[in-house]
Amino acid sequence: MHLHVPVAAYPGALLDSESLLVSYKPERGEPRGPIRKHAAPDAAPQGDCIDCKACVQVCPTGTDIREGPQLSCIQCALCIDACDEIMDKVGRPRGLINYDSFKNTERRAQGLPQKLAFVRTRTIVYMTLIGFVSSVLMWAFLNRTTADLALQPERNPLYVLLSDGGIRNTYTVHVLNKQTSPRTFAISLQGLPGAQMRWNDGRDGLKVEVPADLEETGRLFVTLPAEAAQSAFKDGAATGRLVLTDEFGASVTAELLMRGPKG
Repeated sequence: MHLHVPVAAYPGALLDSESLLVSYKPERGEPRGPIRKHAAPDAAPQGDCIDCKACVQVCPTGTDIREGPQLSCIQCALCIDACDEIMDKVGRPRGLINYDSFKNTERRAQGLPQKLAFVRTRTIVYMTLIGFVSSVLMWAFLNRTTADLALQPERNPLYVLLSDGGIRNTYTVHVLNKQTSPRTFAISLQGLPGAQMRWNDGRDGLKVEVPADLEETGRLFVTLPAEAAQSAFKDGAATGRLVLTDEFGASVTAELLMRGPKG
């Protein structure tokens, strides 16, 4: 089941009777009808709307704004421009379709002066929420990391027992460079004294080069010699931290969990 909601339904829930909307002025435009050059003296008075339907033709959603505010209206204001052009051609004042509020429509109907209430409880709440969200986004932007590191341990097998008694684990390393220039990261390991690392493809050095705005992936072997493995493993696990440091000293870390025999 798919629920299709008009785009304007979302901002529509945020509006009130004082909100400015694209609106038609019926007290000025009605009754509609084409221009009659030789109207009878006793003919009923005619409004400014000549029923050309230009406002409907230019509307992306086909809304007839003359029927009142509707959820299908996306407030693009193309109908305002179209109507103003027609009013210029027929020699009548602009503004038959313009920004207005429900309250002002009621005030005009009652013969009261129009007014705009920009500062009210709703607008104060909205500005407070916008300020809060903007502050959170700015804080997140200023404190964002320039790189990401993720480790995916190989699970089959969990570990390899080497002939000399050492323990080796294999990891898939994902390094994401969020900057707009290439970076080279040096790899180091903390918390596992004596651990040795090397890439499985035999590349030289514990470094990884990552292009701008891209991710580099590689398989890394981490080996604990027999002496270090005896003291490091507790209940079949040992923990450390993999650290990537670029040429400017910026670093990113990820927890590294090694698996080994229990006992």
